Amino acid sequence: MHISAGSRRATLQSRKGDVSPWPFLCFILFLCFFGSSLRAQHIITRKAPNDPDLVSQLTDLKSLEAILHITSSNSEVLAHIGPDFARNYAIHKLLLLYKAPDKLRLDGQSTAFGDAVLIYNGPYRFYAVPKLHLRKKEDLTDHPVQRQSLLEYVGLITSETLDFMQAHFVQTDDKQGHQLLVFELHYIHHPNSTFYRIWLDPEKHFVVKREWYSADGKLKAAFCYLMPRQVAPSLWIPTHIQVRDAEGNIAADTELEKIRVDEPLSDELFAIGN
Repeated sequence: MHISAGSRRATLQSRKGDVSPWPFLCFILFLCFFGSSLRAQHIITRKAPNDPDLVSQLTDLKSLEAILHITSSNSEVLAHIGPDFARNYAIHKLLLLYKAPDKLRLDGQSTAFGDAVLIYNGPYRFYAVPKLHLRKKEDLTDHPVQRQSLLEYVGLITSETLDFMQAHFVQTDDKQGHQLLVFELHYIHHPNSTFYRIWLDPEKHFVVKREWYSADGKLKAAFCYLMPRQVAPSLWIPTHIQVRDAEGNIAADTELEKIRVDEPLSDELFAIGN
């Protein structure tokens, strides 16, 4: 099925209903600086070698369409993770689109204020709320800490994620008799930034758990990717994501709904505006 920009708007209206753009505005502004602890600087970015055990676990997903539905959230626990972290969960439904290589799009829609969009296309980021006259394009080549990928949203790792993150094997971890691979992921050439520790299922090739650490090694939050569903041969996608703070308190639950994979998506959906 080929999805155009026009049909994408119709899909949003039929699936999402009326959603205020203000939470989405907070959402995209939050994502633009999510996890970043660095000031602007010029860095010559070079791809670093990665652990071959993780490279063998990369997804070959060609495209993905899904609804991100936040089913519950605790603003107090979210705020404990970070003063602005609750903004990431202020809107309850988003349309997520992904297309290989390295294209990601999030949409929110309101009857009164129209569309709001956040796009990542390689190292470029674009976000806009046209009726609020908000529109910005950025080159994140030298600022990989501000980039996002399928890892954060659905627990899958693409080869392009390893263009700006470097993996180091830590250990194996047995969970109820099932062995998981544990890695740390650091942003290339940014040793003094936030980083991840991930637990990866080597049979189903998805991240079971992701811990988010501050630059000084303090746990900020844990993301559990649960209830995996086989959506294609050798392709499993978690359908429930739970966020907990450093003390283990539940901050939010998100469901992935109406999942479609490897169907044609138009390149214009991921075009970066001027």
